[in-house]
Amino acid sequence: ATIAELSEALELTAEQVREYLGRARQPLSLDLKVGDNNDTELGELLEYKGQSPSDYTECLCLQSDLKRMLSELTQQQQDVIKLRYGLDDGKQLSLSKIAEILSISPERARQIEREALTKLRKRKDILKEYLIY
Repeated sequence: ATIAELSEALELTAEQVREYLGRARQPLSLDLKVGDNNDTELGELLEYKGQSPSDYTECLCLQSDLKRMLSELTQQQQDVIKLRYGLDDGKQLSLSKIAEILSISPERARQIEREALTKLRKRKDILKEYLIY
């Protein structure tokens, strides 16, 4: 948009628009004191909607653990589990759809899923025993 278009849409003068655009390009410190009494820091006014550092770290650790556990499965078992539970794209698929994608029967997809989950559960039990002792 041009300065004229912005000034018309915002009901400001062209000079005000230029001034605001100039200010917008200058970085501001989050420690900058603002408000009537200059008793508030700019950073306190901003809401952070992202993950907290601890949540982010926990998510990375879970992803790493999941990747390590899945690596103990055969490639076909990994494919079925990833598709079934949407581990790559968040979209969970039915066994019928998985069978279609992998060119196997739905019954074979179910068997592979069962084998993979059994293997993962055994691994979980081993880890549990290890942590208890």
